[in-house]
Amino acid sequence: MTKEEAWFCLCSIPDMDSFRMQRFVSLFDDVRELFSEDLSDLDTGELFTHAFFATLLEAIRNKQKIPEQMKKMQAKGIRFISIEDPGYPERLKTMVDPPLGLFYRGALPRDGLKSAAIIGARTCSEYGRNAAYSFGRYLAKNGVQVISGMAMGADGAGQWGALSAEGKSFGVLGSGVDICYPQEHFPLYEKLCAVGGVISEYPPGTPGLAFRFPRRNRIISALSDCVIVIEARKKSGTMTTVDHALNQGKDVFALPGRYNDPMSQGCNMLIKQGAGILTCPEDLAETLGLIPPDGDKKTKNINLGLAKEENMVYSCISLQPKHMDDLLEQIGQLTVGELSLALMRLEIAGLIRQSGSGYYVRNE
Repeated sequence: MTKEEAWFCLCSIPDMDSFRMQRFVSLFDDVRELFSEDLSDLDTGELFTHAFFATLLEAIRNKQKIPEQMKKMQAKGIRFISIEDPGYPERLKTMVDPPLGLFYRGALPRDGLKSAAIIGARTCSEYGRNAAYSFGRYLAKNGVQVISGMAMGADGAGQWGALSAEGKSFGVLGSGVDICYPQEHFPLYEKLCAVGGVISEYPPGTPGLAFRFPRRNRIISALSDCVIVIEARKKSGTMTTVDHALNQGKDVFALPGRYNDPMSQGCNMLIKQGAGILTCPEDLAETLGLIPPDGDKKTKNINLGLAKEENMVYSCISLQPKHMDDLLEQIGQLTVGELSLALMRLEIAGLIRQSGSGYYVRNE
């Protein structure tokens, strides 16, 4: 048995207690010794429960199935890496409770590049969705890897923003990486597998059940140099990720919102407690040490060269969706045809996009 097979066997135990398993493995010089010694004679005092040993012994009894299981997994494009492998992410090794192994499709985040998590409410507002998209796009344009949970709402919007700038984004799942959860994000899942990666400490076939997501959140924050919160309730999965980030010594930033909006109360509370305030994507530049890329200069030149009609329209569009009828009324100097032509040109230039039928927002 190889070391990789031994780690694979341990990490394939359903809902494995990684903290307890790490302590147990540390009793041996080589992880493969677990599969050759008589564990029933091992004196461990009261550190490990009977249930823990029963689960471990069951996995060891089935060790002969491991090579075939690994072969089937690899045939599906899924790879496995253990905590002892040189390619295992360095950021995770500093955790109190690191995953002992990772299953992934695509790639893993690179240690030498900056990374940031974009997280928030699944039921975020259109404003929050647009903000997450803009932050993801800005980060990717500046070479920052965007980490998130591939959830509906702010998570997915931030990852789509990164992908729109041809950047790298990675989804950390609360299920096996062969399961797209939520199913509505299958296009995002496929795109991440192709140009970024999807990652999980859970073995293939593990369904995405509620109790698994708080544990995966510690990986999202650990893989990131800072955590960006876009709309969140005071008590939510987003706030558990923030708790992990603070315990790991990570910088936390929050997007402020209206005081009476439940989806902004979590962010406003974080700001009150000392989180960084986000007023625009550039607020992250100092923390992440970003230098504006040539792409930013190009966009500024395009803006300066806009025709009169396009400039008028662009100046009236923000991160809040605005309908064509409102633009016509606000500008007051364009016909429907002139407005449509200006909107089309701005879309082609990559300065705006449609957020719904007849609604437009900026691409920041």
